[in-house]
Amino acid sequence: MSPIFFQNRLFAGIPAELLEETPVCERTFAPGAVIFRENDPGDTLMLVGSGLVQISKRVQKGQEVVLSLIEPKDFFGEVAVLDRAPRSATAVALENTVIGEIDRPGFEVLMDKAPRILPDNFTRVTVQRLRILNVRFIDQLLQTERLSVLGTMLSSIVHDLKNPMAAITSSAGYLEQKASDQFTKNAAQIIKSSADRVMLMTDELLDFARGTARLRPSWTAPSRLLELLEPEILDQVRRSGMSVDVQLGTKDLFWIDELRVTRCLANIIKNAREAMRDQGEIRLAFGLQDGGLLISIKDSGPGIPEKIRRQIFQPFMTYAKPGGTGLGLSIAKSCVEAHEGKIWFDSQSGAGTAFFVWLPKQSQKWIGGIRD
Repeated sequence: MSPIFFQNRLFAGIPAELLEETPVCERTFAPGAVIFRENDPGDTLMLVGSGLVQISKRVQKGQEVVLSLIEPKDFFGEVAVLDRAPRSATAVALENTVIGEIDRPGFEVLMDKAPRILPDNFTRVTVQRLRILNVRFIDQLLQTERLSVLGTMLSSIVHDLKNPMAAITSSAGYLEQKASDQFTKNAAQIIKSSADRVMLMTDELLDFARGTARLRPSWTAPSRLLELLEPEILDQVRRSGMSVDVQLGTKDLFWIDELRVTRCLANIIKNAREAMRDQGEIRLAFGLQDGGLLISIKDSGPGIPEKIRRQIFQPFMTYAKPGGTGLGLSIAKSCVEAHEGKIWFDSQSGAGTAFFVWLPKQSQKWIGGIRD
């Protein structure tokens, strides 16, 4: 066993010479890499040497719920080793992570050589995790209740909103057709597109509160996303005095919901603008990676405070924004996951933040079910 694992809290009090004799398979995982999935065979105990691991589980409607975050000097995957059952959750590396795997025979040998210390350590850690899980369960119940109330309120609001919004949209469309001057036509287009965005935002909130994401995908190029982002958020950023640098690295088409993805990116850019207080630069880049579309949004702001980085995608998580709802990044994440993509970020205090959105060229759930 490598010395990087000696300080693991499972081994507290066990002599170093005994640990040196224990065989461990050392593996490295990149950010976003799946270490194992729910229902995979469970035959190894995992030791975290460095990095960060997220343990999550799919619940109703396919929603992914984060159960815990495993840091260096900690371990996971022990239950499947003990009861010989499949993995009960999914483990994903959130950072560059070094994992040490101990198989069942190696674990049993270690138990035999430390018959008192190892079971005591295991029991203590298990009790600590149960306490933390109880607190998280209560928080989850409160969050679910808040989302339920939000969904009920939104359902009523959307029902009452549809008729006047339909009247605005149809009137703007009629005005656009009948107007004799270009100024009126442009104004009618703005009214119509703004009304459409209002309905899109209400639909997004309603879907999020229900734990669903009703996508309307089409073949879309990054240039089209940029075209939609201009009136949505980029024009506002430029008018504030900030600079925006855009790089279009691909002309490929992707099967995505262009309006939902535009809103996802707009939420991230809006947060960047607010963090920089209308001073600085935003760099937006579109490119190809692993057969999909990689979108990066980098800012020159102060960075995300370390104390909230792990909760950044949780609902109702807001920081230094008295009027914020704390739903923008949660909705963005649900949109990306509905496309079977990934979203992550890299932030350094005083050196800015970079958000990354990766979307597959075409989600597996749509392949074979649509026509090109």
